[in-house]
Amino acid sequence: MSQISPEMKFKIWILYLRKSRQDDPNETVEEVLAKHEIQLQEWAEKELGHRIPEEYIYREIVSGERISDRREMQKVLRAIESNEVAGIICKDAPRLSRGDLIDCGSLMAVLQYLPAGLCLAWTYARGDT
Repeated sequence: MSQISPEMKFKIWILYLRKSRQDDPNETVEEVLAKHEIQLQEWAEKELGHRIPEEYIYREIVSGERISDRREMQKVLRAIESNEVAGIICKDAPRLSRGDLIDCGSLMAVLQYLPAGLCLAWTYARGDT
């Protein structure tokens, strides 16, 4: 059963995809992101009742410890500032930021002000990660 309120289901949700060090090193970044996108879109269909449109999917291809190195995360942060985003869907929270504590703190400060008062970082898999 979904814990997301009905009025939040039809707001803008961002899907953020990023390869982690825990992912299979034999898989390319593109393979990992494609697998995670399928899993998270399934979650969105189940919990929100719809898929996330392409314009709200951010695929981080480059590896970067700092937010300043990750162009897609910078775009996500700008989108959040628009006050139209209800939440972020990602494989798990460390994919948002594994950099230094300043970046983590900055990210948390921005995420707490999502219009829905919610940041969604779900781990969702069918027995595989």
